[in-house]
Amino acid sequence: MKKQLNLKRIVQFLCLSGASIIYYVPYMIGLYYDTFQAATGATDIQLGVIQSAYTTMTIATYFLGGLLADRISSKTLLSLSYLATGLLAVFVGFFPSYTVMVILFGAMGITTTLTFWAALIKATRIFAKAGGEGTALASMEGTRNVLSSIVSTVALILFGVFADKIFGLRIVIYIFAGMNVLIGLLIHFIFDRDTVEKPEGEGVIKILLSALKDPNVWLMSFIILGVFATNVNLRYITPYATSMFGLSALGGAILGNFREYMRPVGSYISALVGDRFGISKSIIVMTLLLAAFNFGLPLLPTGAANVIGIFVGGAMGYILIGAVRGLYFATQSEAKMPLFMAGTVTGILSTIGFLPDSFLPIINGNIIQNNDPSVCYGIIFNISGAFALFACVIAIIFHIRNKENIKELKAIRLARIAAEKEEASSSVEQ
Repeated sequence: MKKQLNLKRIVQFLCLSGASIIYYVPYMIGLYYDTFQAATGATDIQLGVIQSAYTTMTIATYFLGGLLADRISSKTLLSLSYLATGLLAVFVGFFPSYTVMVILFGAMGITTTLTFWAALIKATRIFAKAGGEGTALASMEGTRNVLSSIVSTVALILFGVFADKIFGLRIVIYIFAGMNVLIGLLIHFIFDRDTVEKPEGEGVIKILLSALKDPNVWLMSFIILGVFATNVNLRYITPYATSMFGLSALGGAILGNFREYMRPVGSYISALVGDRFGISKSIIVMTLLLAAFNFGLPLLPTGAANVIGIFVGGAMGYILIGAVRGLYFATQSEAKMPLFMAGTVTGILSTIGFLPDSFLPIINGNIIQNNDPSVCYGIIFNISGAFALFACVIAIIFHIRNKENIKELKAIRLARIAAEKEEASSSVEQ
C-alpha cells in the first residue's frame, strides 16, 4: 500500500512539474522562427503580434488567476489547463490564418496563466508535507527546468529528422499537444480532491482585501520583484560575452543555454537547504551572493584570453537565480498564509513580482543603444546587483517580522520527521 502511495505521489509530482510541457508551444516561435514564419506566411511584425497576444494575456490574468484558484479546486483548474492547451495546440498545428493564430495564442495565454499558474503553486503547497513547502516548491522548479531542457533537446532532434521542416514542426506541435492532454487526464484521474476548507463568510472580496492589507504579502512581492529583475538582466550576459570577450554567436548561444542546465542545480540546492535552514534565511544569503555576483561581473578582465571566466561566472549566476526562484513562493509558509487564500496571494505576488519583464528590457535597450559596450553592460549588471540587494534587505525585514512563525514551522517539520522515523523503525521491527 505504501509503495502504491509513493508511486502515486511521484506521478503527481511529475504532473506538477509539467509546466515545461504546457509552455512549450506558446514559446516555440523563438525556437523555430523561420519555419514558423514559412508555415504561417506571417510577416515579422505579425509574428511579434502573435507572440505579444500570448504575453499580454499572461500579464493580464496573473491576478485574476489567483482569485479563481481560491474558488475552484486546483485539480480541476490544472486538468482543464493542460487539456485546453493541448487542444489549442492541435489547432496551431494546422497553421491557420494570422487572425486565428492571434486568437489561439491569446487563448493559450489564458489556459497557461488564468487557470494554471496560481493553481499550480497552490497545488504544490497542498502536495507538500508539513514544514516542507520549500522542498516541494524548489524541487518542482528544478524538475520543471530539467524536463524543459530534456523536452527541448528531444523536440529539436525530432524536428531535424524531417526533410520537410514545416511537416516536422507540425509533428513536434502535435506531440506536445498529446503530452498536454495526457497530463490533463492523469491529473483528473490520479489527483485527490483538494478543495481547501475556508472560514465561513470568507468570500473573494474579503480574501483579496485581507491579502492586500497584509504587510507580508507586499514584502514577499518585493522579494520576488528584486530577484526577477536580476533574472531579466542576467539574460544580457550573452551579448556582454560576445561584445567584450570575443565569443562567437555559437559560443554566445551555448553560454545562454547554460541557463537550462544550471538553474535546476540551484533549485535542487535550495530544495535541500530551504526548509532545513529556513526559507527566508536561505533567500537572504542567496540574494546577498547574487548581488555580489552582479556587482563583480563587470569587473572581470575582458578579452578572449579570459573567456573561461565568463562561462564560470554565467554558471554561478544561473545557479544562484535557480536557487532563489525555487524558494521565493515558499515564503508563504513562513508568513503562515492559509491555503484557502493561497491562490489570491500567488496572483498578487506574480503580478507585482514579474513586473520587471515589462519595463527592464526597454530601459536596458536604451542603455545599450546610448553607451559603448564597455560601459552599458556594467550599468545593466549594477542595476541587477541593486535589485538583488533590494530583495536581500526586504527578505531580512520579512525574516525579522516572522521570527515566531519560522520557529513554529521548524518545530512542525522536526515533529513530522521524527514521526516518519518512528513509523519507519516500527515497520522494520514488524
